[in-house]
Amino acid sequence: MASRDFDDFTRHAVRLIDDPSAIAERLRPLLGADGWLAPEHQEGSEEGYRQHLLHVSPCRRLSVVALVWLPGQSTPIHDHVSWCVVGVHRGEERETHYREVVRDGRRRLVPDGEVVARPGHVEALVPPDSNIHVVTASGAGKTISIHVYGADIEARGTSILRTFGEHEVLRPEHGRHRPDPSRRDALRSLEGCALPTRSRSTRSPRTRPTATSS
Repeated sequence: MASRDFDDFTRHAVRLIDDPSAIAERLRPLLGADGWLAPEHQEGSEEGYRQHLLHVSPCRRLSVVALVWLPGQSTPIHDHVSWCVVGVHRGEERETHYREVVRDGRRRLVPDGEVVARPGHVEALVPPDSNIHVVTASGAGKTISIHVYGADIEARGTSILRTFGEHEVLRPEHGRHRPDPSRRDALRSLEGCALPTRSRSTRSPRTRPTATSS
């Protein structure tokens, strides 16, 4: 059984597809609300944060996913294939943004702000500004975030365009922080993959997904 509130949101989101900020405002009332996100789309994984594909528009230009995180799970530093609207539905996320700069002939990253996001927090990330970030589940319990992308995530399997494990991260005040080699190797293994586990449901958030592993 489909959720009327979710169906209304996806219908408006398609109409607003070229205005991510307006989509963010439409998403806000769903965040933290009960009854529209099916229990199977709130399941996490010990292997890593999990993606549940909730909806792909008929035009294939818009996708909605739920990401489910257990405490401490994190993305690599990454950017996206398109604009992205992110809202926290349950729990708590810590998000750090970065700017890509050229220093001594090499591309590097500079931290450009951090936010601790709780239920109801929503933002629009539009390339190229504010599009490079890392997200960590920073709360004591499960975290669920809702993501809307201007792309066909079912076809791509991932929203990530690039990861930045090879980039040196410069400290915002003094000195430089060089990536730990073991972390760099772990991030390299994620190139082209958004998530360790994902499920798919392209019609409504009430449709049981078929779990697949990336």
